[in-house]
Amino acid sequence: MAGKRSQRIQDIKEELVERVKTGRRRPGNWFFSNRELAGQYQISYQTAHRLITELCQEGYIHRTPASGTYVASEQRPPEGVTLYLHPESTEEKSYGGILKQRMIDRLEQENISYDIRISSSFTEYMPNRFAIIWANRFDLRKFYSDLHYSLLIDQVADSGLCSVFTDSLRLDFVSAGRTAGELMNLRKDISKPLILCGPLSCDSMRSILEGFQGVCPECQVFQLDSWDRFDHVKALDEIRKLDFDGIFSTHNTATIVMGRELGEHLPHIGFCYTTESLDSNTTNLVYPWDHLIDEAIRIYRKRSMGDASVATQHMLNVYLTGVRSWLNESPA
Repeated sequence: MAGKRSQRIQDIKEELVERVKTGRRRPGNWFFSNRELAGQYQISYQTAHRLITELCQEGYIHRTPASGTYVASEQRPPEGVTLYLHPESTEEKSYGGILKQRMIDRLEQENISYDIRISSSFTEYMPNRFAIIWANRFDLRKFYSDLHYSLLIDQVADSGLCSVFTDSLRLDFVSAGRTAGELMNLRKDISKPLILCGPLSCDSMRSILEGFQGVCPECQVFQLDSWDRFDHVKALDEIRKLDFDGIFSTHNTATIVMGRELGEHLPHIGFCYTTESLDSNTTNLVYPWDHLIDEAIRIYRKRSMGDASVATQHMLNVYLTGVRSWLNESPA
């Protein structure tokens, strides 16, 4: 049985509590580690560990594995998730539809309660639920004014308080475009690459084009004004009139159509986010769904444990298929 605590140790604990209560250590601020506390107050490591454990149990601080100890938020941590999704997510094979279904599957697998709101814009949010937001307008000030955290998918929060309370996950589309361009440059038989873009009103298309042109500045650019497969098929005759010896299709529909129509005759790189568009004639840049969902769940878990540390932006990279055959087919 542990002996009676000395007055000095009790005084140290009261001072630590006072640091939190008076705001000298604010919610989300990093707190002492066991070793730092022991050194600061000249006490044993075991005593420091016991004090920090008690402060955790009493709700003043919280520990995050592999991260550290932080002052606990004054807000009750979120319980469950609300998905705020754009109406595109109702289309089964669209990017949004795949995102929604993969997120639902993982939430159910993890036994995390959830609900779904679908609209192009939102004015209210569900209190005490963790918000995951994709492709819609939302006044994020509603979250940070109440000290609530949220997660943006494929978006970045505005600077200032918004960025402090809003985590984000997004693919590095510039890097994806650059990856495709560098693969083109590795092939000695490609001197006139063509990039086939979707609507350049889309941020991701502009970013992919920027990355590709950064390493293939002399490339030809063919832009389609829709995502519709029929429009891509209609454009084939016009595309065949162009003088090119390698093609990069920047989105799912183009990858499917061009892979089937041109991939057997020309080196073809495709960007894709469904298994439907994976083609044996194509080297693929594949959307990292598993990584995205893993990170989203990790961030939710962190926030649901009361972690009030500053939000972070996470950039994801594509993964590649068919690279070895792409390089092996290059002339010596």
